[in-house]
Amino acid sequence: MEGTFTNARNQQLFYRGYPAPAGAPTKSTVIFHHGYGAHLGIYDADFKDMQKAGISVYAFDAHSFGRSEPLDAQLRAYVSSVDHFVEDVYSFLQEVVNKQQDMKAPLIMAGVSMGGMVAVLTVAKVPSVWAGLMLLSPSIDVPRTPILRVMIAVQCLMVLLVPSLRIVPRPTLEMVTADPQIREQLQSDPFMDLALVRVRTARCFLDGFAQIGEVQSRINLPIFAAMSPTDQACTMASFRNFSGL
Repeated sequence: MEGTFTNARNQQLFYRGYPAPAGAPTKSTVIFHHGYGAHLGIYDADFKDMQKAGISVYAFDAHSFGRSEPLDAQLRAYVSSVDHFVEDVYSFLQEVVNKQQDMKAPLIMAGVSMGGMVAVLTVAKVPSVWAGLMLLSPSIDVPRTPILRVMIAVQCLMVLLVPSLRIVPRPTLEMVTADPQIREQLQSDPFMDLALVRVRTARCFLDGFAQIGEVQSRINLPIFAAMSPTDQACTMASFRNFSGL
């Protein structure tokens, strides 16, 4: 199943649902949030495997990514507030997931990379809704090196002057995966955004990291986390600081 739903900012967001096979209890219902520059389609095979295993999966393309609005080139990959990501998850839950899911099945929030940040903030907002949290190479924070501190100081001014300028470096595909075939597939995918990050969008990531530090104490539920040993964009050190390991 697939379609669109309307978020609170009147944007049409594309989604797909992978309901567990009928006739047997649903083991769990997973809401999945993709990473920066990506879209739900690249995880299609994984979602189908989960579906066959009796797990319902629902995912949507975040606003300005994939097949979701806004579609104007000047507004693609532009994020004005990290709170919008969280708001959209709850809109999706209300408009789509709650109408489809087995209400007896545990509800799990999952995310990869940037989606991991969104997943943490989403669960922290209303912890009672969720039965678990799944984090795949989550973007929890980045080390505050001297160079980064200088960039942050300069960025504060640039957010005011040129918020939509694509100038902030982003992790390369080589930093994310060691598999050349996967890199080639992502490079040729028309729905992937592999350009530099907009100034305002990058600032939102920093805001999200700061929020995680403020709300992580609210999260007291089972967490499954997996980190790729070759992923240089999302580090184990950041996750350990978050989880207290």
